[in-house]
This record gives sequence, structure tokens and C-alpha cells, in this order.
Amino acid sequence: MVAGDYQFSRQLMTELGSLKDLLHQNEVVSVTPYETGVMTTPASALVLDARSTSAGTSWRFFIHHSLTDTKLWFDMGISSNLSSYPESVQAVHEHFKPDPATRSLAQDTEDAGFKPSDVKYVIASHAHWDHVRPMPIEFNQTTMICGPGTIETYGPAYPTEPESVFDGRIWDSSLRTFPLEELPPTTNAAWFQLGPFPHALDFFNDGSVFLISAPGHLQGNLALLTRVATTDGSRKWLFLGGDCAACNIFTYWPEAPFGLMPAGTMEHATLHENEDEARSTIRLISQCKKDLGSDLLVWYAHSEMLEGFWEMTNGNAIEN
Repeated sequence: MVAGDYQFSRQLMTELGSLKDLLHQNEVVSVTPYETGVMTTPASALVLDARSTSAGTSWRFFIHHSLTDTKLWFDMGISSNLSSYPESVQAVHEHFKPDPATRSLAQDTEDAGFKPSDVKYVIASHAHWDHVRPMPIEFNQTTMICGPGTIETYGPAYPTEPESVFDGRIWDSSLRTFPLEELPPTTNAAWFQLGPFPHALDFFNDGSVFLISAPGHLQGNLALLTRVATTDGSRKWLFLGGDCAACNIFTYWPEAPFGLMPAGTMEHATLHENEDEARSTIRLISQCKKDLGSDLLVWYAHSEMLEGFWEMTNGNAIEN
């Protein structure tokens, strides 16, 4: 998959027009959410001065594109084996208190009706430990995809850099044992404007899955905009937002103040590496929701409940 593969799509999307127009095109994907664990943290880490405790679910999403019979995961979620993480990451666990699910990525793939070797891609929303990790050996036909600049920014990582909270088994080419592909920079002509989002790529060249550059949380941060069917046979857009926002509050109140992390937890004060870019991304998501209304559902990686799941043909979450 190279930038040239997207060029036809760029022209096609320009001809077809707005997201409202694109909603009624034929091809859809199925998206099934899988719970991978819960992280508990003061809600004030999400929204400033919030006086509660947040028990955020960590989700991964299985996506099936039936026309090409392509299976992929958007994010991997929390590993069922916390001891598999580097020591530097396990130190971070002391704040987030992850309670992992008991089922593995392979087991969830089988639950979806497929074998791990059937999965073609894992798309990483970003490089944090609760979203991506080294590819399990069963996924021997799977390529990981990451956003622009991720490899250079976070490699070579641990153990070459002992203090790094990123895993060198992913980001260091000398340690990696699986294929990793980085998307082209957003300056590449393959990226195009889609709705309010300045940079999008049409993953299947049919408008069913768009990769969205969503800067702010980390370098190379990605979201997915997918076209899905509902239980009544209509169409909706489903935005898989990863960590673009810490919770659904930001979709509806995009100026809500970012929470503050406890001192020493992260290199930056909030959950976002670049607060200005994160705020801009949140505003775009909020604008998209205003423009599309009930035709758009927004699912973040740590939503305690996924909005509108009851309308989705595959929306019922799989509990581990």
C-alpha cells in the first residue's frame, strides 16, 4: 500500500462531494467493539476539576470489509498479560490501574468468526501501550499501519532508551518481527479534505473507511471514519476517535478544559502531547457532529459507553 494507491480515491471524493452525499453510497463495513479492560483514574485527569473517578473501558474494534473480504483491527487495546509490557510501561500502570480482560486478540478474532491469519491489518491510532503492542505470533499475515512520523518520533524506544514508555519491539526495526507500514506525510498529494477534516485517505477506495489525520494526542495520531449499516437498514457514519478526546464530553463541549495528569505520570501536563493541536482536532470532530447530527456516532477508545450502539448491526460490545 503506497500513496499512489489513494490517488484515484482523492479524485473520486472531490467529485462526490460532502459527507452527507457520501453517506448513501453502497459499500459499508461492519464494526464490532471488543472490551479489553478498564483503567481507573481521577476524572480530573480528563476534565479539569472533575470530582469523580473515571473507569474508562479500553476498546479495540474489529472491522470487516466484505467486498474485498479484508479483516482488520483498529487498535489492539490492553494486553491480557500485563507482565508482557516493558518495565517502563509497567511503572505507568501504577497510575492508570489497568484491569485487563481475560481474552486475547486472537480469541477475539476467532469470536468474530475468523482466524488470526485472516487479519490483514492492525491500524494503530497512536503509539501508546494501551492501543498497540508487538504483533502476536498468530497474526503471521498481518501488517501494522501507523500515522506519519510515528516511527522516527518514538523509536528506537525501550530497551535502547530505558526510560522510554514506548516499546522497541514495535518501533525499533532491529527488534521488530512483523511488517510495519507508516502512512505518507500529510503533505503528500494523496491526502484530501473530507468534511471538516483537512487530511483524509480513502482506505478501500470506495468511501467505506477513511483514515483521518487527527494531530494532537501524539505524533501520527489517527482516527477512522467508517460507513456502517444500522439495524433498520439505513446508513450512518461511525467515527472511531482513539484518544482524540478523553471522553464524550468533548464532542459536545469542545472547549471543556483539559484535565491535568498527576506530576511525574507523563512528560506533558495533560493527556495530549500538543494541546493546541488536540483542541483543534476536537473542534473538528465537534463540528462534524453538529453538521451530521444523528447521522454520525463518535466512539472514543475509552468511552465508558458507546453512543448509539443499539442502532448498529454489530454494535453490541463483546465483554471479555
